[in-house]
Amino acid sequence: MKHVHFIGVCGTAMGAVASAMARRGYEITGSDANAYPPMSTFLGSEGIKVSAGYSEENIPENAELIVVGNAISRGNPEAEAVLNRHLRFLSLPETLKEFFLCGKHNYVVTGTHGKTTTTSMLTWFMEHNGMNPSFMIGGIARNLDRGGRFTDSDYCVLEGDERDHLNRRPAELARHRRPCIRPCRAPRRAPGRAGADRCAPCPPRRGAAGATSIGGGCPQTAGRRCPRG
Repeated sequence: MKHVHFIGVCGTAMGAVASAMARRGYEITGSDANAYPPMSTFLGSEGIKVSAGYSEENIPENAELIVVGNAISRGNPEAEAVLNRHLRFLSLPETLKEFFLCGKHNYVVTGTHGKTTTTSMLTWFMEHNGMNPSFMIGGIARNLDRGGRFTDSDYCVLEGDERDHLNRRPAELARHRRPCIRPCRAPRRAPGRAGADRCAPCPPRRGAAGATSIGGGCPQTAGRRCPRG
């Protein structure tokens, strides 16, 4: 596969992933109804051609994969063209899973409020301690100078997005980010230790071949337990 087209490429997360894939050698194009600086300038500097507005003609004939942004819905001319032409398409979470997250220790921050702040804090903690994490934040943290990057580190921090996408359930979107730490709603008392609070360890998941893994069957993570388990 060589050519990937992003529908809704000027979103913070979409732009970061498009840039990361371009640096890996893929030919990247994209389109957005709101293609303006600073994101359009950033994408241009990465060699990514961005079309203003949505049109069936924006999708190159040689595009082998279409990444569809969360803001795109049925009726969008490019989305309809993808379905009519039977092109392969993925959501952004699915793209992250397939190209970036397998084999990594992924930390996903979810919740109603404070996700961006908490994700930025966790990322900076790792960065300051020399872990060089990959990260995806729904904003630009001042001390990180960007909203996302992908490195060779074993660690990745992601701001979760629970919005539906093409009728997918929020739980599915979370699973695509392959978290190695999952939240518990409230601290649980450790048995036999009065006054001690701790979160319960992540429950093991079953891989495709029956092996315990954190990757739900990913061949690169089969047999590996969650570090907290």
